[in-house]
Amino acid sequence: MKAAAGEASRDANPDERKKLPVEAQQMRTWALGRWQHQAAASNPFELEELAALRADHARGMPPLGDMPLIVLTRGIADEKGLDAPRFEEEHRKDHAALAALSTRGKLVIADRSGHHVQLDQPELVAQVVTEVLTAVSR
Repeated sequence: MKAAAGEASRDANPDERKKLPVEAQQMRTWALGRWQHQAAASNPFELEELAALRADHARGMPPLGDMPLIVLTRGIADEKGLDAPRFEEEHRKDHAALAALSTRGKLVIADRSGHHVQLDQPELVAQVVTEVLTAVSR
């Protein structure tokens, strides 16, 4: 894990991440350089959790019930190359599946944004946060 952390911190802010404020880039470099970051990304129960979610789905029970939920996803693909369309389709399907975890879930696509929606379309982020907060307060 320590070797992976060292490798990850060498180029912690490629491409669109260069849009981040300098302090955020520094924090990202620091965080990715820590072995604890690698350890936190390891979930030994992931397969069991996914199986439980699938079982709930098969029974027609959204695991999050009627919790207000908006999944905000990029509209500009990050992937490049011949397999890019397939990867992007899978990404979109995965995010639609996340939105379906609640009966009140919905998928919002940030059509002018890549991975960092908060940088490319901050007004959309504010809009969906407000929408969820309004739904929760009802």
